[in-house]
Amino acid sequence: MPQWWDAVNGEEQGRIKDLWLTGRITSGGIAELLAKAKIQVTSNAIHKSFQQRGWRWGSIPSDQAQVFPEQEPDPIIIAPGIHKYRAPRSKQADAETQVVLLSDGHAGKITPTFDPDVYKQRMEGAFQHMMAITTLHRNMYPINELVIMILGDNSQGENPYQGSRVESIAMGARNQVKQLAVPAHVSFVMSARENFEIVRVHGVPGNHGRVELLAPETSNWDLMLYDSIKNIVGHYDGIEIETSEDWYQIVEVQGYRFFLWHGDKVRCQQGVPLMALAKRTDAYFIQYGGFHYAVNGHWHKRAYDEAKAAYDVFMCGSLVSDDSWALGKGISSSPSQWTFGITQHNPEKNGLSWMYPLWVD
Repeated sequence: MPQWWDAVNGEEQGRIKDLWLTGRITSGGIAELLAKAKIQVTSNAIHKSFQQRGWRWGSIPSDQAQVFPEQEPDPIIIAPGIHKYRAPRSKQADAETQVVLLSDGHAGKITPTFDPDVYKQRMEGAFQHMMAITTLHRNMYPINELVIMILGDNSQGENPYQGSRVESIAMGARNQVKQLAVPAHVSFVMSARENFEIVRVHGVPGNHGRVELLAPETSNWDLMLYDSIKNIVGHYDGIEIETSEDWYQIVEVQGYRFFLWHGDKVRCQQGVPLMALAKRTDAYFIQYGGFHYAVNGHWHKRAYDEAKAAYDVFMCGSLVSDDSWALGKGISSSPSQWTFGITQHNPEKNGLSWMYPLWVD
């Protein structure tokens, strides 16, 4: 039976059915009775529903009617606590900005469940799942701008002291960037531009991008990736690319400040050093003039923390599964990223409107 019928008390269902079958009430009369109990349904809908169940009006003689105990008027009972949802009105002034965090793709790395083909699939999966969330929220308000924050370690590199030995990488660092990371990120940005009016790209370097410990800070494969993205798609209308050659970057979204860094400035022996990270982030908050959000990767662990009343922390996961480095540190390595919405109309939560883990499989 339809939903309106389920809202009627079970005993009253029997009474209404008996009145109908014995011809003592019409569908219009039932509609009026239900309206008093704030159940809105048309007489035609009632007639059609009863016909579908084989309840013919007047098919039982009235002298065979069932006897029901007398009750007070309006006996129909509705379950308490049911409230009608009022969807917010969609206005251009209420448009939100969507943010997606991409980190620790480690293109070229090989594990029992990760290789270049899986890397490509997961980059595509991140985009598809992001757009599913975008489509869901566009039913409530416009989302015209996407901010992509890339947090480093986009390729595995070839430093043997970072686990990049011969059997653990599919190719050298140059081809990791040229054949894997660049095509995947360019596709992500261009596909996003097809679905958003404005796409902003920001990026910071990671430790796996470093060519060598004694090399200049700018000798970093992550920076080469960002330069390539900018050279290929940076001239298109609606695409803005601003990356940092320093280890951090401060970005504004809807007036809220985001502190981007990779996260490798803090060392650890086991697990994620949450206390050390909090202490270091507090220092950055003072040193760099405050911010509303600190975002980092590096630890292959997706997490969110309301670290202080002044700012929150997003820690982005990795695309890699069965990663020996993360597992050796006791870190659960599940492939995922982050996406969330920022609005000007939620200042008590620093503009945060919603957030989702971005599963990539």
